[in-house]
Amino acid sequence: MNKYFIFIGLAFISFTALGQDIDDLMDSELSESKEYAMATFKSTHIINSHSVAQLKKNHLNFLIYHRFGAITGGIDKFFGIDNANMRLGFEYAVNDWLTIGIGRSNFEKTYDGLIKMRLLRQSKGKGFSSPVTISYLATSEIVSKKFDDPNRTNYFSSRISYIYQLLIARKFNENLSLQLM
Repeated sequence: MNKYFIFIGLAFISFTALGQDIDDLMDSELSESKEYAMATFKSTHIINSHSVAQLKKNHLNFLIYHRFGAITGGIDKFFGIDNANMRLGFEYAVNDWLTIGIGRSNFEKTYDGLIKMRLLRQSKGKGFSSPVTISYLATSEIVSKKFDDPNRTNYFSSRISYIYQLLIARKFNENLSLQLM
């Protein structure tokens, strides 16, 4: 009788071990699909800077920025509203990894253009995995206001400026994402 109990006990142990192996195989098959980090940031901008987030293909984003003056000007400056700097801009996603944009600011009557390209996307799973998302941002601006001193030699190149940034971000969990600019 004891031999039967030992045999049945060993059979259950072997089936349990086999079941764990099947679970491991299923987990490894599921992890072979590539999983991308979603919503690292909820917007394409973080305060006054760009984030690694991109618009979806063929989406157009209309942006209005305000930077108000000091409220210490009182009612004469309408508590900073009269001397506010504003920018209007459009960003268009050519595809899921490339965004182009144009804009106009009242600060020095500046026109600007941008290109933002995602180079690498945070992912895990099958194939190449990346711990971070990397985007490249190139912007150029041209100042259209008149030169302050028209009597001196003023070069057109003095009106143009360029900015190049490498944006590196990581989503650690649902509540924490960090970006280096």
